[in-house]
Amino acid sequence: MKHALVLLLIVLLAAACNSKRKTDVTLRLTHHERARIDTLYNERVQDLRPEIDSLCELRKPAMIQEALDSILEERARAEERLRNRPSHTDYEN
Repeated sequence: MKHALVLLLIVLLAAACNSKRKTDVTLRLTHHERARIDTLYNERVQDLRPEIDSLCELRKPAMIQEALDSILEERARAEERLRNRPSHTDYEN
């Protein structure tokens, strides 16, 4: 799974770098190259994890508020639709 993710990332980056040119890119990595890339990726992720976690903690209250506001807005719209629909008594007259 990790190898596939890293390989996909490399292929996408290679494709993005060559997107302006119409050349085919064939990227073949050896087992050792894939293992090295995986190791470097894991080391970098471990280095960044505290920073990423702190950013998530900082954003969490705002994200919760945004989700709550969205839910409340949707419920208010649903309530408005229910209030504006024709009632059965409107058809009797």
